[in-house]
Amino acid sequence: MVDEMKNCIFCKILKGEISAVKIFEDEKHFAFLDMNPINSGHTLLIPKKHIEYLFDLNDDEYSELMLKAKHLAKLLKNKLVSKRVGIAVEGFAKKN
Repeated sequence: MVDEMKNCIFCKILKGEISAVKIFEDEKHFAFLDMNPINSGHTLLIPKKHIEYLFDLNDDEYSELMLKAKHLAKLLKNKLVSKRVGIAVEGFAKKN
């Protein structure tokens, strides 16, 4: 797990080793703009707890993350004056 954390791009962003445009942060979550956005305002929301797989979060952590995503979606929708804000789970890239 330590090696995975060393090579985790999200852990590097959280540590400030890779720069990111922060949108939101609290004690458990971090949201930032995607460096290759699909649309204006494309934001990534991650838990600060390192995990390999979203569904490894316990029920409370998962619920908190989804509720935070809902909250951020409402903020983004109003700020960007967009018709809709979507959600996608990423992380299916092939590991080396």
